[in-house]
Amino acid sequence: MATVHYRPPTIDVARRPKRRRRLYVWAVVVTFGVLLLAFLYLWQCVSILELNYEVARLQRELDEAYQEKVTLKADLYRRRSMAEIDEVAHEKLGLRPPAPGQVIIIEDGS
Repeated sequence: MATVHYRPPTIDVARRPKRRRRLYVWAVVVTFGVLLLAFLYLWQCVSILELNYEVARLQRELDEAYQEKVTLKADLYRRRSMAEIDEVAHEKLGLRPPAPGQVIIIEDGS
């Protein structure tokens, strides 16, 4: 009988690092993707906060404008009284009723 020599299975040493390198590349790609998604989420939250601050500021401006509108409307109604108009005309503007002969009435010829 012939002698049989034991030959251990050969491991392709050259392929093993390529698998490991591919695993590292995938790990880096996945990590980069997760970080990108995290930064996008963070940017979205910051943008929402900025928009909320702007909405609050605009709401305050709207409230102030509404209050000013109410004040001006009340002032308008107060100044529509004939006593107020007469007082402003006589005291501040120096207006007097027209003298006789100053008013000329022009009749329409049609």
